[in-house]
Amino acid sequence: MEVFPLHSTRPRHGLNGYQSAINQLYAPMVVEPEVPGGHYEWSVTGQRCGMLGMSALFADGEIRARVAEPAVHPQGRQIILTFVERGCFEFIQGGRHTVCGANSVVLMDVGVPLDAYQQGPLEILSCQLPEAFLRQRVAGLSGALTRAQSATQGSAAILRDLMHSAWREGGHLGQDEGQVLPGLFAALIDAVFTQDNPALAVDGPMASLHRRLDALIAAEAHDPFLSPALIAARLGISASYLFTVARRYGKSVREAIIERRLEGCRSLLVEPSWAHRSITEIAFHWGFQDSSHFSRRFRERFGVSPRAYRVVNTPRGYRAACGEAG
Repeated sequence: MEVFPLHSTRPRHGLNGYQSAINQLYAPMVVEPEVPGGHYEWSVTGQRCGMLGMSALFADGEIRARVAEPAVHPQGRQIILTFVERGCFEFIQGGRHTVCGANSVVLMDVGVPLDAYQQGPLEILSCQLPEAFLRQRVAGLSGALTRAQSATQGSAAILRDLMHSAWREGGHLGQDEGQVLPGLFAALIDAVFTQDNPALAVDGPMASLHRRLDALIAAEAHDPFLSPALIAARLGISASYLFTVARRYGKSVREAIIERRLEGCRSLLVEPSWAHRSITEIAFHWGFQDSSHFSRRFRERFGVSPRAYRVVNTPRGYRAACGEAG
């Protein structure tokens, strides 16, 4: 568990430093005052537990924030789950306009452009999870984005309480315990944002099949011979129907396999117990059969080479073991 408190919880005056803070701990956004010279206060704190990032943000004033270009994050494309403790903010993304009031939860994709606006005091708690990880576990994730839900009762209230507990206890979790949290969040996100979505309900059988597809890819991605034909046979459906299911959720079967392998490699590149293993070994462990192909796809996905990613994201104590070409 790594904890990165950037600022004290005592608010700072003015917006100087605010953009840098939210870029590091919330989302890569451009922040602009709605009223030049107005009154502003803010504080941002954050911590990370494996793939799960968490941040608490307070801001008071008329502020506009935007993601103008696809955001590049060190952990890959991120989905932000936000709980509004106090106040209200609104945002527009993909043509959808969403108002998020107190005691509500909402999902945002910060890998695509969005515009957000607040007026007055706003206090939020957020969790950041890799988009690829959630898409493997939440069928219909695209339809769940920008849909604010009340968190006063039911599964949404449980999700709210999980966010509070993760924030409070995150610093006391061991590595194995911290790896459980993302799965808990994914299960509750699925329950809160997709189970009651009428747009997805009519597609129930296909959504169920897509969950089975995701689970099979997650379990078998290590197999270098995993293919759409093999997956279709395992699921007991035709290859053409498999492609129909995959297209319904925006990603081909082959791309889903590659995505899962890349995420697995990314995790092992910074895993201490794999520090003595070469980048090629890691690639082959996750089903890649050509190191050049792996390096090219990794750079396309994360913006850096596997070696550079490993050096930047590993503690100095075992960086020397990570100097293999790859």
